[in-house]
Amino acid sequence: MLVKDGNVYGDRISEEDFDQFIDQAYADEAIRNNLLVMLNTTMLSVKALSKKTGLKPDVIFRHILILVQKGQVEMARVEGHSPLYRSTISE
Repeated sequence: MLVKDGNVYGDRISEEDFDQFIDQAYADEAIRNNLLVMLNTTMLSVKALSKKTGLKPDVIFRHILILVQKGQVEMARVEGHSPLYRSTISE
């Protein structure tokens, strides 16, 4: 384990840092799952997702980019100057 043995270079991290890393990974996945649920039923912009979740638009956009890279979200169309995103995953 990284805390006890370190990585292949012998670098170790503290248990506290490891726990924070895991907690952040879980939180990020929960956010992405929430976005996927919302985008499965309707197309929404980053601004609309921000209003619905209470998260800042830059945070939403970062998660949208990751979901696009994973092939789970796509840009459906552009309305005005705002891209609308939708889930590519069917229930």
